[in-house]
Amino acid sequence: MATIDITPNQDGGIQKKVLREGTGTTSPVPGSTVFVHYVGTLADGGEKFDSSRDRGDEFKFALGREQVIKGWDLGVATMKKGELAEFRIAPEYAYGASGSPPKIPANATLIFEVELIRWESEDLSPDRDGTISRDVIVKGEELAHPNDTSDVEVHAVGSFEGRVFYDRDITFSLGEGSEAGLPEGVDRAIRRMTRGEKSIIHIKGTRFTYGTSPPAEYQLPSNAPIDFTIFLKSFVKVPATWELTVEQKLETAQEAKERGTHFLKEGKFKLALNKYKRIEDLLEYERTADPSVKEKRDALMVAAYLNIALTHSKMNEELECIKACDKVLELSPGNVKALYRKGMAKLSFSDFDEALTIFEKVMASEPGNKAAEQQILICKQKIKEFEQREKRRFKGLFAKLGNDVPEEQEQKNPSEEKVGEENAEPMEGSSA
Repeated sequence: MATIDITPNQDGGIQKKVLREGTGTTSPVPGSTVFVHYVGTLADGGEKFDSSRDRGDEFKFALGREQVIKGWDLGVATMKKGELAEFRIAPEYAYGASGSPPKIPANATLIFEVELIRWESEDLSPDRDGTISRDVIVKGEELAHPNDTSDVEVHAVGSFEGRVFYDRDITFSLGEGSEAGLPEGVDRAIRRMTRGEKSIIHIKGTRFTYGTSPPAEYQLPSNAPIDFTIFLKSFVKVPATWELTVEQKLETAQEAKERGTHFLKEGKFKLALNKYKRIEDLLEYERTADPSVKEKRDALMVAAYLNIALTHSKMNEELECIKACDKVLELSPGNVKALYRKGMAKLSFSDFDEALTIFEKVMASEPGNKAAEQQILICKQKIKEFEQREKRRFKGLFAKLGNDVPEEQEQKNPSEEKVGEENAEPMEGSSA
């Protein structure tokens, strides 16, 4: 087998000779955890200085993370599964002028026989739990990544246990992949791809697959682990927040608000939430001395937080609803919608006293608010029911304690018992 130069600059620093062909068409990519066996010798004299085979243990490392010499990061990335290759690595791609005493002298050229046993796909999941992973088939343009809300053009092929259920050319905005029938895991993975890249995206679990309710036409079981082969043809990169002028931020935030409202009306709550949070990302740290600009900024932030609260409420995420309402009230104290939604959330937690206080604030800000007036009546009724339950509970508790009175204390004269009974009635009545 011929020897080839695999250095990016073709400077002869890493010479590769395949001793045994591997299988498949894919190679590990930066971020993959690779498992290898190797034998290392000095080019000058042929002395062996290290061997995983002698130790009987596979060696693993994260490819492209500078955990090994540069010659290995570049060399192993060219290998296929099961491949056995010999690499002749010049000092500048190995240990350089320092060497690695005592076994590797300065400026040593090294020869490694490497067998790529297997690799684990690059983990793209936010919690690094393997729920989204990637194998690159064709590398794309270096550093040419789309970003949040970029319009992307892709060809996507989805499969489950070898059966293709999705095969389309599509264009969509990142964050809205579900509008094109894609699971969230694919939407997230595309953000890590580069223009011209073709990769297989592996998705498992509940959060990033189609979950418990996959589209009927795909004929998938609940929480099915799926693979998507994605070819990222092109994208339009969206300017980063810091690259936008204040006017551009306000315009983009307004567009996000309108898009979020569209999704909210359609009951697509996750998509709506993403759009409203986009407003927060754009404007949260925007500070301006211009009164008119500040007014527009604050109005958009209030609208965003109100809609975030509403969306969380519709998703039964009442704690998040309360957090969003509090952010509104920081910007707009006495805001009736924020108070009302916070009161309803507190009511759902059976926090009747605080809910009552909040609804009374609504009435103070907007006398005649029928909805708040009705909730006040409900809160008072709930508080009364709670107090009555507590009264019955304690009454039962004291009755039980009375039955446990020691025998010598039960021998009372009729007058003592009567005094006790007479004293009990007014106490009960006063707490009603």
